[in-house]
Amino acid sequence: MSNDFQITGLLRDWKFRIREISASHYRMEGLRRTGETVSKEGSDEIQLSEDISIEARKFDNRYLNPQKEPFKEHYFNTDLPESFPPELRKVILEEILLRNWIREYWSDFGNGVLLAHSFRIPRKVVNPPLEYREVNDPHYWKDEVGLIGTDYFVAASFNT
Repeated sequence: MSNDFQITGLLRDWKFRIREISASHYRMEGLRRTGETVSKEGSDEIQLSEDISIEARKFDNRYLNPQKEPFKEHYFNTDLPESFPPELRKVILEEILLRNWIREYWSDFGNGVLLAHSFRIPRKVVNPPLEYREVNDPHYWKDEVGLIGTDYFVAASFNT
């Protein structure tokens, strides 16, 4: 992963930047369009992104919903339940950092996240506790990565 990258769409009107400041230690900073700033440090990129979004929401309590604003670039939505497995949150964050975004989340047909684009990182070979499955159903999605023994998964669209 890049040493320094920008994420837009974590929250409306905010831009976030994450930097690796030492071995496996990161600083994430947020700048709101109106000038407010937030900053947090930590070793877990996923937890860090969740923590900083909580801090930012103290200024702006609106979640992004990519389905309501399909023509803007949204890369992250923090509305996943806390029970969503960290192994899959990591997959999501890696994809988000490469400009993919969550298009849909549901919990009535398994617990799934559908990304707006195909996987940016090849996922055919994953290590347990994750498993890869090729779906190739144009009514649903191209492929998915799931947590073995659960109904949690991240699916990738056909869009590139």
